[in-house]
Amino acid sequence: MIRRYDMSRSDNITFSGRIAFPCIDKPAGRFFVYTGFPVSSAIVTPVNLPEGVRLFVDTSFSKENGFEVMYDNVPEDVGGLEIMFQAS
Repeated sequence: MIRRYDMSRSDNITFSGRIAFPCIDKPAGRFFVYTGFPVSSAIVTPVNLPEGVRLFVDTSFSKENGFEVMYDNVPEDVGGLEIMFQAS
């Protein structure tokens, strides 16, 4: 029997990954994490987050295939942010 996963249903496994985003000379901004399905919840864990940097997750893109991560207070000498995430 072949089981096919429907990622729009909540009874399936979570989608996880790791992504790096360059934020040179941008103390605040946002980037989009493409998952391929509409996300109802997401957990973001920083990998190399400098002290004082804040991350916010927005999953309100009901027609989009992913979620948005907003960041604030990034020092000038940091080349980028790296996060691990789980989405369902």
